[in-house]
Amino acid sequence: MSVTVEKVKSSLVDALCFAMGSSTNCESLDEFSELFAEEVTERINASLPSNSIRTQSSGPPRCQWTTANKVEKMVSCLCRVFRDSVLDIKSVSKPRLRSQTTCNLLNKLSEGRTTSTSSDSDSTSYSRYSDRASSSGSTVRDRGESEAVQEILFKEFRDIIELFVDEMSESDLSGLISESSLELRSTADEIYQKICKEESVKSSDSCRGSKFTKSPKGFWKGVGQQIRKLFAKLFATASMLKMGTEVRKKFCKGTQVHSRESVKSLIDSVGSLLLTETKNRVSSENAPVLSNVLYRHITYDTFEANPVVVTKVSVPKSHRKMYTDIKERVTNSLPLMNWWFSKEAGDYTKRVKSALMGIKSIVVSRVSEIDTAKEREESRKKMYLSLLIDQLVTRVYSKSKVIFLPGEPKDISQNLFEKTWAEVQDIDFDMSPKIIDKLHKVMFKDLCTIRNQRSRKESPPV
Repeated sequence: MSVTVEKVKSSLVDALCFAMGSSTNCESLDEFSELFAEEVTERINASLPSNSIRTQSSGPPRCQWTTANKVEKMVSCLCRVFRDSVLDIKSVSKPRLRSQTTCNLLNKLSEGRTTSTSSDSDSTSYSRYSDRASSSGSTVRDRGESEAVQEILFKEFRDIIELFVDEMSESDLSGLISESSLELRSTADEIYQKICKEESVKSSDSCRGSKFTKSPKGFWKGVGQQIRKLFAKLFATASMLKMGTEVRKKFCKGTQVHSRESVKSLIDSVGSLLLTETKNRVSSENAPVLSNVLYRHITYDTFEANPVVVTKVSVPKSHRKMYTDIKERVTNSLPLMNWWFSKEAGDYTKRVKSALMGIKSIVVSRVSEIDTAKEREESRKKMYLSLLIDQLVTRVYSKSKVIFLPGEPKDISQNLFEKTWAEVQDIDFDMSPKIIDKLHKVMFKDLCTIRNQRSRKESPPV
């Protein structure tokens, strides 16, 4: 028993014509259909039981390869089909025309500028960072010094949101760019500060003849993780805003424009949820939480950035269809989000790290402004101590596997640094990248030992 070419053609030709969008006769498409039907027929007949029995006696079945000549003919036919159908293709795939407002937003983003004006809220977002920078011996004096880092981050951020711009409302896009830009600038300042620390430490070690003039192994890895988390949060937020626009078009036509606070709440909530996940993934168990976050954003309900707050929402009867639609969209979007987190986020991070390594000349010239050896030594000690405490606190949080709120463990690291520095600033001590890499592990073991001893003392005798 075998299959004929005519049977295959009768089943496939109409489907091929429909797939190509062709409703009229086309010689090139007919030729392609003939070649395609022949190929399918050969594959089917080769796999039929009667043919399999004949080939078993002569060894394992051979792979069915399409000849190069036939592939060339099929490609040539398709090229002619596309050439003849170019007008039809253009009519069904016209690019969306962007408004002047959207174009201006993207242009300003490309230039590292935003639509948000200088305000008290903008200044407040930097205050906490500025306090930490000054107390940890940072060489950053103003925001302008980190402009090179900002340009790198803004460029990649534009590439990320470019995927969603045409499906997002102008108010959401404006809010996303404004709020994200504040965080991007703050992150750029912090990364620049870290690079300055490393360059200053290496410069100090070089002057003292130390052989440990390279950055610790975990330095660029830590910077990369910081960038990856930020981009993951921004991508997830943009995805949510896109879904929000689609839901509003379907269920909430003619509603008011979203406020910037609503977008900020959404960004904070998505970021808080991602912090509770390993490797910046969103498990299916957290789909209801994301659905509630999106529902609250659509209904203009701002809320505290904590996943616990949005585990439940009260949905009125008039919103039940909309809420069901939201849940379906969120559930269907999780595979794409998680694929982006695991694949694309790494590529964006690599590009940023590569670009950051190319701005060392700017950092070196800035570090050279340190005036005296005493200032360099004090700055060096602060840098090492800050790095040590950051690594130790990060390790404790990682091993404890607890859910922590935004700001942790950064605030804890800062408090520990201030108290520790007050105790040791007058002591003559020496540290190096090699010592840091080992010391935080030893200190963590000591903490575990102390904790176990206290637990045994507090446990009542059996």
